[in-house]
Amino acid sequence: MIDISKGRYWDKPWSLVSGCTPCSPGCDHCWSAAMANRFYNKLPDMPAKQPCLLRVKDGNRYEFSGNIITHLDRLSIPLKRKNPTVYAIWNDFYHEKVTLKFWRDAYEVMGVCKQHIFLILTKRPKEMNMYHYHNEYREVPGNIWHGLTVCNQQEADEKIPVFLKVPGKKYLSIEPMLSEIKLGGFDGKTYRPWFDHVAQPRMIDAVILGGETLGNRPGREMKIEWAESIADQCESAGIPLFIKQIHLNGKISKDISEWQDKLQRRELPWGPKC
Repeated sequence: MIDISKGRYWDKPWSLVSGCTPCSPGCDHCWSAAMANRFYNKLPDMPAKQPCLLRVKDGNRYEFSGNIITHLDRLSIPLKRKNPTVYAIWNDFYHEKVTLKFWRDAYEVMGVCKQHIFLILTKRPKEMNMYHYHNEYREVPGNIWHGLTVCNQQEADEKIPVFLKVPGKKYLSIEPMLSEIKLGGFDGKTYRPWFDHVAQPRMIDAVILGGETLGNRPGREMKIEWAESIADQCESAGIPLFIKQIHLNGKISKDISEWQDKLQRRELPWGPKC
């Protein structure tokens, strides 16, 4: 059962890829790189047996180096679990160095494990779209959700139109939210929301939202009015919205009872509602 009270929208991680390459302003304080520095890169046989995943940034912080490791031995994990589970795939499954065969092998497992839900989140919609365009998986199984992370208006404008071409169910992850974002664009004459069935044959089916965290401290500012704007847009379009955490009075708040009524939304199309 997903514990949504703590801002969590999945049950278990499925760590198929270790490492990444920064490709977004949202990568500046990457939680996954911090975790790799804390655990993976400090194992006794690292980096002797594997490529170093991290490089020093700004003297006392680390970022991913561009090296990745794909874990073939972990592909079978969902096959061994009978209870329905929502798996979140870590890290960016659509990194440029992940092979076509690894992608196909993972989709084969996901297609077989129909009792589970799989969330595939990327910052690289071009690679995600090209895989599905050239692959036989034109019809994506209903238990697979493709997600796109954006952090500001520029990313939304550049990446969402590409992402909308990906088949199957789709969700947006706006985390960390670093600017106000309007979820739509101009078709040459008028502004149309990307949720609109008339404007786009495929739409965004859910939105995840959160402010940047540095451990238990807020990172770069997420203004309350930015979050309220997303809530209004999702409300008007009837789109499920799940707010993980907000910046409130100089702290990170995951307790929705502290939030404005408009922001008290933790709705999941693949799980329970709060």
